[in-house]
Amino acid sequence: MTIKIDYNTFSFACQIECDDKTIQSNLEQSITDNDGKRIIDWFEKFINRVKEESNYDNFSIEIGGCDSYEKVFIESVLEIEKNFINESKIHFVNDSKVKERHRAIDDFINYTLNSNEIIIANAIKPNKDRIEILRKNKVEVPVIATMSSGKSTLLNAILGKDILFEDTRTATGTICTIKKNDSEKFIARAIKGDNILDEASSEIREFFAKWNTHANKEKDSDLELTLEGPIKDLNSSGMELNFIDTPGPNSAQYENHKVKTQGYLKDNQDLPIVLYVLDPEKMDSNDDDFTLKAISNQFKTQKQNLDRIVFIYNKVDREKLGNKSFSEILEKVYKFLGRYGIENPRVFPISSSYAKLAQLNGTLDDDDEGELINYRRKFTPVPEKNKKGYQLIDYAPLTIKQKTHLQERISKSELDADIVYSGLAGLKLYIEDYIANHHQKIQYRGLMSIANTVFDHIKSTIDLEIEKLEEKTVDEQKKIEERKKKEDEELNSRKNQALQEIAKVKFNKKFIRDATKKTDGSFDSLKAESTRTNLSPFEAKRLVKWANNTISDLEVSIKTDLVSKINDEGQNYLQNLKKKVGDKFNIKNKSLEQKTFNAQLLNKINVLDVRNIEAYKTSQIEQKERVIEKKVKSTNIFKRIFGIKDTKMVPETYIVTNTVINVSKFYNDKIVPKIKEFDALIKRCDSESEKIFQEYNISFQNLVKSSFEEAKNSVYKNSDYEHAKNEGEIKEELQKLNGTFNNILRLKNKIE
Repeated sequence: MTIKIDYNTFSFACQIECDDKTIQSNLEQSITDNDGKRIIDWFEKFINRVKEESNYDNFSIEIGGCDSYEKVFIESVLEIEKNFINESKIHFVNDSKVKERHRAIDDFINYTLNSNEIIIANAIKPNKDRIEILRKNKVEVPVIATMSSGKSTLLNAILGKDILFEDTRTATGTICTIKKNDSEKFIARAIKGDNILDEASSEIREFFAKWNTHANKEKDSDLELTLEGPIKDLNSSGMELNFIDTPGPNSAQYENHKVKTQGYLKDNQDLPIVLYVLDPEKMDSNDDDFTLKAISNQFKTQKQNLDRIVFIYNKVDREKLGNKSFSEILEKVYKFLGRYGIENPRVFPISSSYAKLAQLNGTLDDDDEGELINYRRKFTPVPEKNKKGYQLIDYAPLTIKQKTHLQERISKSELDADIVYSGLAGLKLYIEDYIANHHQKIQYRGLMSIANTVFDHIKSTIDLEIEKLEEKTVDEQKKIEERKKKEDEELNSRKNQALQEIAKVKFNKKFIRDATKKTDGSFDSLKAESTRTNLSPFEAKRLVKWANNTISDLEVSIKTDLVSKINDEGQNYLQNLKKKVGDKFNIKNKSLEQKTFNAQLLNKINVLDVRNIEAYKTSQIEQKERVIEKKVKSTNIFKRIFGIKDTKMVPETYIVTNTVINVSKFYNDKIVPKIKEFDALIKRCDSESEKIFQEYNISFQNLVKSSFEEAKNSVYKNSDYEHAKNEGEIKEELQKLNGTFNNILRLKNKIE
């Protein structure tokens, strides 16, 4: 039995062909189940399915359309199953063709994004957000390690700077995100939520030491540290590359560290590249059983994308080779990981300290410079002395092509040789190639899908436009006229309905009546008091104070409550108009400025001057009687002889003069005019509110009429445009459409 797989490494689309049609039908279902997935995600299970369908008989297989990375993976699976395979052929697309196709996809996307042609612009518009997301795809590289494993030294080596705080006694206190960008210097920040707590572009090492201590002391789970700057010799293929310096899942400080680690390990969607740093001095400890068991579970349950989980055998410089082969040293790493059931791990032996010192050469003190010389003596091979060095290139999990590239780099400069011999160059190259072979692959698969969708949309639109142009006939012209007439009638009907609806909308002026009633009521009490013709000056002053309080209160009420009600009713009236006619001619989309009645435009009503009551003073003369004692001659003869007089009570008339205020006249002269001023004030409010309402009414009528005219002009314009299409214009339009299609087809053919 022979099986042929036609695979597209750009779209992940796949078709199969088998000389046994029954088996082919069953295998096609397997392909359908894995639709949209890359061949490396399903090929191993597919081979097992073939074995089952063929009752474990031998078969031949031919595969075409994969890239070089996928080819290596397929070959590894076929090697395992070689006892069942008679013959295998793999036809792959070389890397230069892949890059050429990617450039073609970019050219197509950029052409459509920058095109001013309406058909192309409309086709690409719904996809702009997705394109932006794909082109800003983020690659995360979480670095996980137990305490004192050299994680910070490794990150400093990757950065080529002595930036991150290195202290074997203190665990990393919080997550630090290191973002690669094209700036000239590094900037560090301490962030909590959306707030930047602190920032530094110099003395960054001290900055991280301070905030790491703070995180350990305060146990602040919301604190994050960030570092942005240039990372040399690390091509991220245009992706946003972020190294994540984690506190370590074995840290008891925060439970969410374990959750984050599990998330990185299980994420087969965004494919974070996990770097797990091993410390050779702690190979026999159980420092991080949790993470290693989680990795083991991933290796057992998820067969695809395991190459993104990388083990860094750090501090390799502490291994003494002697006459031993480095493979013997690595064997203990494989045995250690094997205890957790982790089989065929990708292990990069690295000396982070060597790589870091090499990049800092020229700024080192005597001790560090001497240490760098010792590293070179240990790691650099000397063939004439039969000294092989550590040979880290040979033992790194790299392809022959990648190893050849590193060997060529050694001869470029002393620094290049140091970076290669330290093992760092191999790790960086692996990360670069993983991004290119996975993240970039998925990115361009999405972009290609968009390109196909956009092309299909453009083609169908152009085909439809050409069909419309070619079907223009006299009958079509008549239909245009009939349609114009019908649309004109419908527009007139809508206009009349809208004007009728406007006329039905009434405004409630109860607030004017309430204000008048309140004014009348307030002055009625004053009027009742003023019916007493004369009052004493004290009583008159009290009446004036009462009147002034009434005037002040009413004026404030009118200029606040009444004016507010005018504005509220104006807004209600405007909203009612919008509600009634807003759906006619899209009036809802047109703005109408809301009028506001300004109380400051109203007249000021002055209070009464208490001194005015002086003018109404009068003197009131009153004749009164009283009984007084009076001495008179006594009728008694003896009293007369002795000169004694009798006391007699006799009535006496006397005059009293009082000062009074003619309050009735004062009321008529002074208070009644104030009442009239309030009446005038309310009438002005009434008049001004009437103007506002009328302006709204007229404005909406004008909106309806102008919108009607615009719609009518649009109908006539469209009809006139269609009428004007003569054979010459149709031909010109056809040429333009064909030109647009040929341009886009030329670009599309390059990505096929």
